[in-house]
Amino acid sequence: MSESKSVVQWNVSFAGVVLGVLGLVGLVVWLTVGRDTTPERPTAELNFYEEYLVKEATFALADKMPAIAGLQSVAFVPLRDEQSKSALAVDAFHQALRENGRYQSVSKDAVEAALAKLLPDGADLTTPEQAVTLARELLVDKDGKSVVDAVLLTQATVEGRVGDDAEVFVEAQLINIKNGLPVIAEGMPQSHSATIEGKWNWAWFVGTMNETAIGWRMFIWAALVGCAPFALASLVKAITKREKNRDNAYLVLGFTAFAGLFAWFLVGFYIHGVVSGMMVFGGLMLGGLYSLWACTHVYEKSR
Repeated sequence: MSESKSVVQWNVSFAGVVLGVLGLVGLVVWLTVGRDTTPERPTAELNFYEEYLVKEATFALADKMPAIAGLQSVAFVPLRDEQSKSALAVDAFHQALRENGRYQSVSKDAVEAALAKLLPDGADLTTPEQAVTLARELLVDKDGKSVVDAVLLTQATVEGRVGDDAEVFVEAQLINIKNGLPVIAEGMPQSHSATIEGKWNWAWFVGTMNETAIGWRMFIWAALVGCAPFALASLVKAITKREKNRDNAYLVLGFTAFAGLFAWFLVGFYIHGVVSGMMVFGGLMLGGLYSLWACTHVYEKSR
């Protein structure tokens, strides 16, 4: 009887080790070629690298913009030849300039409504003259007076292979709507760039985690989390045979914490949306339930 029991215990541990090896192999393959096997998304849709670089460049540009006397209320308008990226830069400008308090931004909804009236056929806004017309004629109060002092035209473009020596350029032009001319002031920046230079840096790591297919991540998480209690079967048996509730609770919590942290790792330690948040929360919950079952299973097999 004891011999058959030891065979069962050995088989359980061996299965855990095999699952662990498969998980590690999957992780290595994922980090090396997984990014290239991810289905390409439409060009208008931003990936993580582009979001990261556009925001980084925009915040740096906004931080350099000085306050200009007489120009308080600003409408942020994207030039639309790179619509998605420029729109993201507008969002980042809203946040950055709201935080530094140098300008008051006009509601994004009001600007979008004015754009729809100015360009009802869905055409792109491509010139400063169109932006000035937008501010003078459409962003007005009930008396027909413009509610903005200036418009900030933004444009963001990406050069290079995204994620591998990619570079983003964010350009901004502040235009006084009274005379329709660009504001030229000391210290007023015109553009800023941000780059991810090659692989194996923080931005590359976070981008790789978020841009790789969810299926890969689910497989790696399941393999490593699934193997942990069985690969450490000796530790599980040593703790559970004491039959102390506190020790058993710490054991399950330890495996649960590993499941949650590993899920967090697989989103790059960066929760930036519903999907990544659900992955971490789901990993923690499923990891806890599985750890309880696995530890109980190992304990019962060892009796």
